Amino acid sequence: MTAMTSNYFVYALLYDSEISTQSNGASSVTREIHKKIFDVFQNFSKTTSYFPIDKIERELDSIYSECGIKDWDGYGAEPLNKDLKTIVLQFIKTKINGKYTLPELAPDGKGCLNLEWKNDAYHILLTIDKDSRAHYAVLTKQDSFFGDFEIKNEIPLALRSILQEICQS
Repeated sequence: MTAMTSNYFVYALLYDSEISTQSNGASSVTREIHKKIFDVFQNFSKTTSYFPIDKIERELDSIYSECGIKDWDGYGAEPLNKDLKTIVLQFIKTKINGKYTLPELAPDGKGCLNLEWKNDAYHILLTIDKDSRAHYAVLTKQDSFFGDFEIKNEIPLALRSILQEICQS
């Protein structure tokens, strides 16, 4: 059972218990304690991210085990920089986690790592390099735009808006 599933399971038990304490004649003290526990858990559920960071770490480990050597693709690809793994993981934890859906991860032949989101209306390719810069291209049905930013800074507003659109669909 994942953390997300187990948290929702506990939430469901608390919710069912909340209903039963109201209808089964529980004492006012019992109801008050239960209400406080229920409120704390409900607030915790709203503020806790259920983003599978461990899944990202495993995926990054797999990518690095295959692409950490020169010419990993047979066409002269540069190996992925070891520092890049930490940079990408930190970026995902601080900028993506809990705000947007999990991106697809893929290496490129220049030693960078790509993060990709897409749906029927949008396609975002965000490439993070070893210098902690993110280069992005956004394709929509009507338009396209691109840019870059230092990953220690906020994600540009136009890119955040499209990410929110993709992640809500």
